[in-house]
Amino acid sequence: MNHASLRRSAVLLSCSRQLRAVRHCAQRTLATATESDASESDIDFPPPLSAFSRKRYKSTDSIPPEARSVFVRPWDGISSMPELLAMVRGIERHYGRIREYSVLRDYDFSAQYVPYFWVNFADPASLALVPETPSLLKIDVPVTDHARPGGIGLDDIQSLLAPEDYVSSEDVAHEATTKATSTDERKMVTVDLRIERAKIPFELGVHRRKPPNIGYFQGSFYEWGGFYKLPSLEAVHPAATMRMGVEYRNRGRNILKGAADADVTEEDAEDAEDTPDMPAKSAMADEAAFASSSTLSPIEAYVSYEHTASDAATSYEATDAAPTPEPNPSAQAARLSSKREQILARARVNARTPLPASALQTGEEKRQQEREEEKRVQTSVRERLWRLVGSKWL
Repeated sequence: MNHASLRRSAVLLSCSRQLRAVRHCAQRTLATATESDASESDIDFPPPLSAFSRKRYKSTDSIPPEARSVFVRPWDGISSMPELLAMVRGIERHYGRIREYSVLRDYDFSAQYVPYFWVNFADPASLALVPETPSLLKIDVPVTDHARPGGIGLDDIQSLLAPEDYVSSEDVAHEATTKATSTDERKMVTVDLRIERAKIPFELGVHRRKPPNIGYFQGSFYEWGGFYKLPSLEAVHPAATMRMGVEYRNRGRNILKGAADADVTEEDAEDAEDTPDMPAKSAMADEAAFASSSTLSPIEAYVSYEHTASDAATSYEATDAAPTPEPNPSAQAARLSSKREQILARARVNARTPLPASALQTGEEKRQQEREEEKRVQTSVRERLWRLVGSKWL
């Protein structure tokens, strides 16, 4: 350790001693002043501040969570959200209004719920109706169609969103009679719930949403798209709730499409400027080739095309000395369009013309040669194997 570090340690030690001495003196002075002025002055000092708590949220409920928590385990698990909501409403009808409930999803398979959940009653008297020992409760839940296009819709859970109140046994029997006489097309099934008082208190915390999460929620909500509805035949535009998002998306696509079209237009203009005037030689050669290919086979058409092209070139060289008039733009455009039509017509004729017998025979001979080559290779491999293995035993 060098002299600088020793000097620094000594300074820090002296400062800490002085600070400790000043603190003791201040406490002694404050105590003396309070005792001496208590009998002389009637000034009331403000009450001491309460202990600082780092918790942002402090529950104002005087009822402890363990006085209203219940643990529920369905025997067959939870297959869908309508089934879960039906279980919650059934528990409310048997014991009373539920304040909050919590159900989790499977960590490995998020589309499936875990086979248990917690419930907190709004009134502690509801917990008194729950037996101290675990008991079974039968609840009617709706049967959902998992193969429905779009999955579960709002119409499946609309009747299960409103909370229920406690219903006595006499009212339950009366409702059972009413349901037997009613014509309800919704299919129901009875499930068993194992209900017991929670050993660990359950309480939902308050999560404050931060501003950056709002944008993430908006994007996720737009990607979700709302509940599925079968589109009508006359429907042209999307639903009003999603129309704004569709308009923004279409606007971005139109901007990208306009930029791409502008690039293509500039490239076409540059190609048109760089393309020279088509001479009469190419037009005459194309017309002669089209006339010959429409009546002859592909090979003969190709030969006649060569002869016609040479004749056209000769005639063009003979008339090259004469002055050529200025080309008319409309005539040039018509010539280009006619040339394109000629090329397309020539392609159609060539496609309809069957292949000659010589070409078909050539393909058959190639396949025959390939078969013979494969057979020869197999025979040679067998002979070499016999030479290696069989000769040792002879």
